Amino acid sequence: MWSQCDCKTTVSCRRNSDESGYKHVFDGLFRIYKEEGVHSLFRGSLPAVSRAVLLTIGTNASYDQVKQMIRSATAAADGLPLHLATSTIAGCIAVTIMQPLDVMKTTYMNAKPGEFSGISGAFWSIAQQGPMAFYRGFIPALIRVCPNTIITFILYEQARLHFGYQPSDDK
Repeated sequence: MWSQCDCKTTVSCRRNSDESGYKHVFDGLFRIYKEEGVHSLFRGSLPAVSRAVLLTIGTNASYDQVKQMIRSATAAADGLPLHLATSTIAGCIAVTIMQPLDVMKTTYMNAKPGEFSGISGAFWSIAQQGPMAFYRGFIPALIRVCPNTIITFILYEQARLHFGYQPSDDK
């Protein structure tokens, strides 16, 4: 299975090989459709969508929860320092949630043809190495995800504070 978010995507491999001869992206899309069928255009979409779902759940759900916990524990003001701390923690939680799927997807993609019967084969191969094997590449994933999460939530919160909804503190 191939994923859109990886450098080894099917279209990328075909585009970079000399024998494909794609003139542009639409030429590649039409030729893949004609030569391999419509299902080939969506190969690898399940792991990519699953990863995106876990990332979204990890960041959005944890951001609001962590923000409430920090505000109640420290009486921190709703401002940039709180947003920076909360978004950093949310990014770490998101990576913790999605890293096992990322490792399985990468293992499956890098396998020789026929090495695994499916993604479950990659899962069992990694599981034999121990539970921490599912978190290989954790630090690079943090370096990749956290800045995006920080920027996203800081921009969101600043826009909300200046232009949007102001929640009341009444309980």
